Amino acid sequence: MRNPFKRAAKPETARPTLRERLNATKARAKQVIAANAVILKGPPALAPAVDRTALINYATWLHFERYRVCGELYPHLGTKAVGFVLTANAAERFFFPDGVGNGLSKAWRNVPPASSRAVKVLDLVGVDWRTDVARGGLGHVDTAALQDNGERPSLPYGWPAPDAALTTALIDMIRVHAAIDTLPSTLDREHNELPEFGGLEEAVNEAIGTLIHTPAISLSGLQAKAKAILSAPLEHRDLEADEVARSLASDLLGATNRTITPQPDPILAAIAEARRLCTAWTTALNLPQPAKSIDPHPEVEAAAKAFHTHVDDVLLKTVPATAGGCAALARYAVETSKAMGFVLDDNGTSDQNARILDLIARSPLL
Repeated sequence: MRNPFKRAAKPETARPTLRERLNATKARAKQVIAANAVILKGPPALAPAVDRTALINYATWLHFERYRVCGELYPHLGTKAVGFVLTANAAERFFFPDGVGNGLSKAWRNVPPASSRAVKVLDLVGVDWRTDVARGGLGHVDTAALQDNGERPSLPYGWPAPDAALTTALIDMIRVHAAIDTLPSTLDREHNELPEFGGLEEAVNEAIGTLIHTPAISLSGLQAKAKAILSAPLEHRDLEADEVARSLASDLLGATNRTITPQPDPILAAIAEARRLCTAWTTALNLPQPAKSIDPHPEVEAAAKAFHTHVDDVLLKTVPATAGGCAALARYAVETSKAMGFVLDDNGTSDQNARILDLIARSPLL
């Protein structure tokens, strides 16, 4: 039996008007133009050349200025003052705009080079570097051996983190040894008789050479050398293990307390300052109310502003550097919620504590 509704008219869908089609065409044209602009955009303009004499003066001035500044900040540390530097502030964010330091940031590559501000700083502080230019430059100290020869050494993974070369060499050594262990062996051919063994052996020797000849300047570097000595492949290579051990011993003899002692997590200082500002805010709230006045004390408003500014600009922008720092930040968020009755990271949306969770997730040691 035929279906009587088979030829029933289907509801006609509304067709776009001429104006709507014209707007859609304009929108697609804008996208094409924007894409072409990105594709056809040439390389960024190079920074203007700065006289080499100015850069040398700038480097010298920065060296001695650092001694002066640290001497004023930490006079109680004596000669150790210059080795103590605080981060987690606006100056660090200048070089690491994404808030990720310790060599894990990629945004530092987009920061203007030092040559773009050298002359401005020198002229601002009154360094008469042009007299060195008039005397014919600084060739007596800036010898040919210090000139740029055009070579660019490869940078280790994680640079500019301290001892990135050593940690990379350790990983390479373990990885190549694992590759050697996977080589097939038969009754008539050993590993070292296979054609591919030569390249792997050269790679592992290069990694071990880096561990031997590169001085460690931080705890990470010392640990990399110690792990190399204790690794199973080196236990069967007494000479290599002995050379790495000698290098580690030499580094330990020249190490300072700053080299061995892990630096404090910057989030701990940020939390301590938040506690201090919160205490000041509570103290201001408990001040006696002036007679015949319902207005809050000016100290209350100032203390509250100082606390919230620190939380927004420092605490919630500082990435914890250790697992303990992550735990401390989480505990402080819960403590604030219970003691003060408000969410520390409340941005007015449903994503409460999103920034705190993001900071913990970005911690390099998790």
